[in-house]
Amino acid sequence: MLILGIMSRTVATHPQHRRQDGFTLIEVMVCLLLLVVSGAGGLAMVMAQIRSISFAGSAQIATRLGQQALDQIMVEPFASIGSGNSACKASEPTLYATGDSDSSLTSSGNKLSYARSCLVSALPNGMKVMRVSVSWLEGFGATQDGSARTRTITLGAQRAP
Repeated sequence: MLILGIMSRTVATHPQHRRQDGFTLIEVMVCLLLLVVSGAGGLAMVMAQIRSISFAGSAQIATRLGQQALDQIMVEPFASIGSGNSACKASEPTLYATGDSDSSLTSSGNKLSYARSCLVSALPNGMKVMRVSVSWLEGFGATQDGSARTRTITLGAQRAP
């Protein structure tokens, strides 16, 4: 029995059979690779959400500007509403939404310019159709290559005499 105990101790202390504590280099590299891949996926989702929120804010402002133009046209007497592009005020071809001038047009303090155009056309039945288009330029990062993109929202209404 004594000899057996000595043999087992000798086998247990042999360099090839030692228990290793810690991680190997391969295990650490695989762990780091998994962290990088999951972090890149999370970052892509966050960037997509930021672009989506930015577009929603800009679209809300553009819709508000278009609705203001439609409201201005609708309060005019029917006979004075001309056809063509003369329905919008000529003095306001470009509108600016900044954090300084009008709080109702603020989108997180972004300085964006909005171009508004109006078109009024007469229908054969005597009604007039009003269309207001509001365009703006989304900034850097709006497309895959990082360039800017023009967005347009069009609102419409009909009015009877």
